[in-house]
Amino acid sequence: MYSGMKKAFVMLIALAAVGVIAAPIHAATIQFDFGTGAGTYSGTNAPANTGSTTWNGLTGADVSSGLLYADGAAATGITVDFGAAQTAGINQNINWNDGPTGTSNNLISGGNPLVGSLYDTALMEDWLYTDGRLNNDNTDVLAVRLKGFSPGLYDVFVITREHLAFSRTYNVGIGIDTDNTTNLSNLNISAITDGTGVTTWVEGKNYSKQRLTVNSVNDWTAVIVESTNSDFAAIQGLQIVQVPEPGSLALLGTALLGLLCLRRRK
Repeated sequence: MYSGMKKAFVMLIALAAVGVIAAPIHAATIQFDFGTGAGTYSGTNAPANTGSTTWNGLTGADVSSGLLYADGAAATGITVDFGAAQTAGINQNINWNDGPTGTSNNLISGGNPLVGSLYDTALMEDWLYTDGRLNNDNTDVLAVRLKGFSPGLYDVFVITREHLAFSRTYNVGIGIDTDNTTNLSNLNISAITDGTGVTTWVEGKNYSKQRLTVNSVNDWTAVIVESTNSDFAAIQGLQIVQVPEPGSLALLGTALLGLLCLRRRK
């Protein structure tokens, strides 16, 4: 009887683990392809290896409906808001009623040495940008923020690298805005440096990454891209990936151990 109860307990743990495994891996993971010229990306070659081909193609207009999570489920409640800064500087006030100057693209073909590289994809062949030369307002700071995520840990990947200008450098700020403010001086800042010769995903060359804690569905996950050596700020894509909770991983480990013990007893 004891052996039967033990076996039943192990199986119960195993079923719980199956629930962890079978639960949508991307239930709170969402991916964005910014720009329109190359069409919406539908591949998996991206900094966060989610394995999903579901991307949301955005043109710079604010969105609050019609979005999809990476598992294809409706991303109900997720809001995307674009903005820009009217003066240079990563800590300048963001005008959330403003947005990108426009979209741009350059399709790779023919004898271009980038054919077949990560830049030869719909994700990287087009982008949103701000142009600081227009109206002399120096709008070379591009911003986007999102809210509606369940509380938890998230890895945020900001993809920015124009294959026409590998020498351009940027400051990328990523953080949580809990007060719905316009000045995001509390963001975590990282640099995108000269990417000449880089044809694989390299943090600090063609993307930035930060791990954030979302405490409320009303928290804004904010991103700012500032050009540091030109009048253009650009962004190609964004991936927000939920990090599994430690409790779920512990349950999975316990269940796998239980299954191994059960297998050995047989």
